[in-house]
Formats: sequence, C-alpha cells, structure tokens
Amino acid sequence: MFSVSKIYKVFFLSGLFALFIFSNAFPVLAAGEMANTIKGLGETYKAGYGVLPSSEPVDFYKKAGSILGIALSFIGIIFLGLMIYAGFTWMMARGNQQDADKAKELIQQAVIGLAIVLSAYVITKFVGEILTKSATGA
Repeated sequence: MFSVSKIYKVFFLSGLFALFIFSNAFPVLAAGEMANTIKGLGETYKAGYGVLPSSEPVDFYKKAGSILGIALSFIGIIFLGLMIYAGFTWMMARGNQQDADKAKELIQQAVIGLAIVLSAYVITKFVGEILTKSATGA
C-alpha cells in the first residue's frame, strides 16, 4: 500500500495546484458584491466605454450552481493529480509487478470516484432544473 507520507505529498501538491487554479476564480465570485460598488459610480461611468453590471438580485440557484461548479473543478484537479501520481508510479515500477498493480488499483479507484462524482453532478443538475422551473412557475 502507499505510505502515508506519499499520500500527504499528493494532497499537498494537489492543494497547491488547486490554489493556483482557483486564485483567479475568487474575484469572479466577488463580482456580484462589486456590482453594488460600481453602481454608485454610475455618474462617472457615463463616458460610454462599457456597460454597468446589472443590479438584479443574486439568485440562490445560480449561486449554488457556481459553488457546485467550483467544487467539481477541485475534485477534477484531485483526480488529475491522482492519475499523474499513479501513472508516474506505474512508470517507475521498473518491472516490479507489485508496484505496477498498486498503480493500476489507484487508477481504477480514481476513475470510480470520478464516475461517482459525475453521476452526483448529473443528479444535482437534474433536480436543480426541476426546482428552478417550479420556483419560476414555468
């Protein structure tokens, strides 16, 4: 089995990679908060170089969907990290069948985990669409 220190290294490197990727996502999430600030600058914004963000209230389902999308992106990054680690382990097995089998098992477990997460996403998306339709009365 994999040693605990190797697993910690994989999660640490995956976390650093996720932090690098998501460092650009947080300002996008804060854009809804910035809309109120920018709306106050409307008088100075009349030069016509852009369009002010809409002042519509934030929809709960849209916010939940964006949070779900970020969580699934993070899970995808973890999957990618596990696949790279397992592939590297398999490459470095150098004929050692036990190490190659461990790498194959890790790849299988990662793919099963990804299938579970994607099926949960599909179910959540389906239920979310039904709730959105019933909330809007369409």
